[in-house]
Amino acid sequence: PRSESLQQCQLRALPYWQEEVAQKVERGQRLLIVSHGNTLRAIRMHVEKISVEAVERLEIPSAQPLVYHFSDEMELVAMAEEKGRALIQRAVKKDKDLAWLWESRQAPSS
Repeated sequence: PRSESLQQCQLRALPYWQEEVAQKVERGQRLLIVSHGNTLRAIRMHVEKISVEAVERLEIPSAQPLVYHFSDEMELVAMAEEKGRALIQRAVKKDKDLAWLWESRQAPSS
């Protein structure tokens, strides 16, 4: 079967990271990146400066948020794996539109 190697994922994903994602983060935008395992490995390898050997052993769990914090120079300064509900609750506190959506979905059904 045909599939995309880690190197092919890097060749495809990293230019997008540098041309689109990094520029938006530098302007202070918060982004959500959702993708499949190998593309996420390519991005994590770049951002976290992980070796090929280490990234090949890296387990990428499904639906598990990973939050990166960058310096003004786009150097990784902190990262945290967060449980989905905790991450949503933190985001809700910062955004009134998200708060409305969250509260409406949490209302008990009659």
